[in-house]
Amino acid sequence: CILKACGNLGDLEKGRALHADVQVFLQKDVVLGNTLVDMYVKCGDLAKAQEVLEGLPERNIISWSSLIAGYAQQGSGQEALDCYDRMQQQDGFSPNAVTYTCILKACASIGALDRGKKIHEEIANQGLLRRDIVLGNSLVDMYAKCGALTNAREVLDQLPRRDAISWSALIAGYVQQGNGQEALDCFEQMRKDGLSPCSISFTCALKACANIGALDKGEQIHDEILNRRLLQKDVMLGNALVDMYAKCGALSKAEEVLEGLPGQDAGMWTALIAGHALHGDSHSVLRCFERMEIKGLSPDEKTFSCVLNACSHSGLMDESQMYFTRMRAQYGLVPTVEHFTCMVDLFGRAGHFEKAVSVINEMPSSKHIAVWSALLGACQKWDNLELGIWAFENAIQIDKNQPSIYVCMSNIYAAA
Repeated sequence: CILKACGNLGDLEKGRALHADVQVFLQKDVVLGNTLVDMYVKCGDLAKAQEVLEGLPERNIISWSSLIAGYAQQGSGQEALDCYDRMQQQDGFSPNAVTYTCILKACASIGALDRGKKIHEEIANQGLLRRDIVLGNSLVDMYAKCGALTNAREVLDQLPRRDAISWSALIAGYVQQGNGQEALDCFEQMRKDGLSPCSISFTCALKACANIGALDKGEQIHDEILNRRLLQKDVMLGNALVDMYAKCGALSKAEEVLEGLPGQDAGMWTALIAGHALHGDSHSVLRCFERMEIKGLSPDEKTFSCVLNACSHSGLMDESQMYFTRMRAQYGLVPTVEHFTCMVDLFGRAGHFEKAVSVINEMPSSKHIAVWSALLGACQKWDNLELGIWAFENAIQIDKNQPSIYVCMSNIYAAA
């Protein structure tokens, strides 16, 4: 019981101390061994969990399922599959419904579609889908996340029982693939099935509305969410709502919704900032950024990407430099390729090539086609042949099959 408490609290230090205390009992108590493995899994120390499992004198399907689940949850899909294979080959255990559910999550996390199909065959042969809705949902989710939406729909249609989670997995898959209308069609079909949407379903449907600019449908969903008072307890739903209005161009409505939410976070403000950036309103981008900071919310890498892009497209060089510096100095964020590319693009557009080259030299690795494409574009604008040749040579070393860089270099030569 105490090991379970440590796992639930993520108290790894206390769990390690208890491990030393229970060592003597592990030789004869498989339940205690399983709980110890589970504690390390929940505390995130998967290497130790595997070490403990392999050292147990007796282990069972529960021990292995716990470890497989841990790897799947942390996105270490290949490690989960390796454990799954060893469980069967080394210990001779046959997977149960819980194990299958975990390994399907692992397949989903790394896009292992072929392996997922084989596992589906095993599940079908054992008739497990007739009595386990959680397993059925995991199967739909695996196919959806692997992009096999036809398979996902077939599985869902054949399930003897389905719920809002089943439909949400399929809707999320369509959203992920950019098929917003299909996602909304599934959302309506779920209602025809007599199922009431859950917060996850609403979140996915709002993302679909955002993708295709379906403002009217988004407003209808918003009304239903308000009637069910779901915004009081679901931050992700609030984020999706702000994002939907922002991407649909209803920025004043997005701001109104954000101000009315009981709990605000950086994600909501970033969605609003991204909406203003998308519509080229750099003044509103910087205004919202300042208000976000006043509220004590810390911007993340995505927030700064929106701010730097807005500054770049508006030619706000001084502001851009200031935010790029603050990103590291004030918030301790490490610039990504996108941030460096924004700065190269900004300096290049303004003809400040020394500064653009200085930013490239500052990068941990300059082997990114986007950076050199930005510099090439600037060289074309300002007819800078010498620097253009340098940028072109670096670009083709990274991707010699990128047509745009040849067109750009050809234009630079023609202008010269």
